[in-house]
Amino acid sequence: MEEIFKKLRDFQSVPQFSRRLTVEMKKDLPESLRKAWDLAVFEAESNIKPCPYGGEYFTAGGRGGWYDMLFGQDTVACGLLAFNRLYPEVMKNQIRSYVLARLNIGFMCPEGWLLQNCEKAIPLHMNVWQPDSREFCNRYHMSPALNRTGQDVGWLWTAGDLFDLHGDRMDWAWLYGMGNIFFDYFYKPFYDEADGLYFGQASFIDVGWNGYPFALEGLDKRSERNKAVWIKTPSCNALYVKGMDVMAHAARVLGRDEDARHWQEKADCLRKAIRDHLRLPDGTFAYFKHKDGHLEPRCEALGAAYCILADVVTGQDAVKALAAHTLQFSDVGVSLFYPFIEENPGIYHNRAAWPFASTFYYLAKEKVTGESCLQRDARQLANAIVIPKKVNGNCQGAPEDYQTGSFMEYVAWEEKEARGTCAQCFTISAFMNLCLRNGWLDREIHSSRFW
Repeated sequence: MEEIFKKLRDFQSVPQFSRRLTVEMKKDLPESLRKAWDLAVFEAESNIKPCPYGGEYFTAGGRGGWYDMLFGQDTVACGLLAFNRLYPEVMKNQIRSYVLARLNIGFMCPEGWLLQNCEKAIPLHMNVWQPDSREFCNRYHMSPALNRTGQDVGWLWTAGDLFDLHGDRMDWAWLYGMGNIFFDYFYKPFYDEADGLYFGQASFIDVGWNGYPFALEGLDKRSERNKAVWIKTPSCNALYVKGMDVMAHAARVLGRDEDARHWQEKADCLRKAIRDHLRLPDGTFAYFKHKDGHLEPRCEALGAAYCILADVVTGQDAVKALAAHTLQFSDVGVSLFYPFIEENPGIYHNRAAWPFASTFYYLAKEKVTGESCLQRDARQLANAIVIPKKVNGNCQGAPEDYQTGSFMEYVAWEEKEARGTCAQCFTISAFMNLCLRNGWLDREIHSSRFW
């Protein structure tokens, strides 16, 4: 590990700060690795801010400079990878605040995001918010409903993971009550009885950026966001499976055995639907299913990982799902999807690796093969820690404050360059997960039953 993280020797040490976390890295580990841990704790805690809905939460990044938004995928990934185990009280408030914010916005969208053709896929009564999207986000501290479809249900997996470790009966009662409301009101309209799948974009890859073919996105990105509800994806549907598993467990905790059987049956039916309708002939999972029924012949890292972690496929089917995978691999991680979209020159979701997604993929691979991905995961995370060439407007502080290095948002694939927002919680939590699962910390911290 010393060789992998050796560049941190030349970085400045983090400044003195009032550390909340009492967990430390073991003293016998290399200095460069311990320096990375100190940076991770410093940047994670710099991102803890007063929550617009009360209490505290983790903003997405920027050492607290990111605007006040409750993002679904950040809550899901950061909680599951590390923050549920290391910062449970902050995460409990973040999950509850996310649910409250989601209840507030319902199916409301800014006017510019709700254009014609949305109802060609599914009938939704969308309330139109007249001002622009920035004003919408400033008021509700959450992005609009249409581009939440890929990860909205993920809060249930994160909450179940947290409550299994740090919850009580009251927490499970709250989860079960909210879960029923969300499935009945928010999620039921996205369910398609024809194939048993839910409509929704790939988890965190928003339609309207550069992660989809032009045939789906078109050229006017802003007006194409409604097409998030035209497609069905493995990553989104696997999150529904995990949510149903958590609902089944919550029902059992509350002594509702018949309800538990109902939720488990729903989860198993959805697993089968994913296997039947979202796999390519070679056994890998397609990127997504178009509204006309044909599969997009690309593979996506989170889709594959979530399907493995949700037991959509097991045994030889799981081995096949990964063995035949067309994703690209290197020291910068796993390509978010592949083949890249050639007609789109942009680099963000396209032509990129995202460290947290690579970590999820390696976790799935370890589950299937039993082989350690420690070295590969460590290398790709070390690559994501850099002294940034520039500090964008989402970041708190001046460029000289980042001579400590910072955990960056994503990595441009061909350039092998870490970019985006500094102090990204996605990446920080992935590094903390590496430390947790490899026993590098000075106390044992267990995972929940939902891993």
